[in-house]
Amino acid sequence: MKTLKQAYTVFLENLTNNPAIQLVDDWSQTSLGEPSGRFISRKKESLEREAGIILSNTHMDYFSLVGVHLAWRSIDSEGIDTGAFGGFRLNGLTDAFLFYSDFWKGAFSLAPDVEVPESLKHFEQIGWFEQQIWDDAVRGCFLKQSEGGPPPIVLFRYDQYFPLTLTFEEYLLRMFETYAIKGWQYFYIDIPKNVVRSEIILNEMQTACELLPKLFPNQDWTYHLNKYQEIQLKWKKAK
Repeated sequence: MKTLKQAYTVFLENLTNNPAIQLVDDWSQTSLGEPSGRFISRKKESLEREAGIILSNTHMDYFSLVGVHLAWRSIDSEGIDTGAFGGFRLNGLTDAFLFYSDFWKGAFSLAPDVEVPESLKHFEQIGWFEQQIWDDAVRGCFLKQSEGGPPPIVLFRYDQYFPLTLTFEEYLLRMFETYAIKGWQYFYIDIPKNVVRSEIILNEMQTACELLPKLFPNQDWTYHLNKYQEIQLKWKKAK
């Protein structure tokens, strides 16, 4: 399995060398950082001491990725959009674990200083580490409810969150493998039919299935095509 830094390097090379992809410069900072061993050690100790989170050495590459953010769009030979968009922005691990995340309050029209209703208290357990750069209502989050290791991963979407069948490291690796195309996370969630704005999910999955094989024909997209068909059939039967 590739390390996070190796996977990111391949991801970036495949995007920048593809004539059908255009990076959005104003939204992109692609250079990896080079944090010192002392910096990483201090962060790791802080997470263990203050949150009980013990990170393995395989997660340390993340500290090189924290400053990275990237947006891309697919274009034709004349530079016209062809319908695919992708990208991400990463949050610091200490921010995600140790600081209070209030980004979700906007979904419920809550002012920052308003007391959170009991029915929404469970949202205070999430801390975001990845944001969909084309839609800040979609974020990869930790569910901060356990100690001793990285907590479960959930996807926050508008005013709900859903468990992902991925570890933290797997989330990032799958994101790079799918070029962070808008909606890539839906291929790794058991999505209920009554989810808010379900038509958006199907549209984004369809776009991914149509354009990823065209943009990156040397990769195997069988899993994603099958997953999309599975969701379509499941939701059709649920009507």
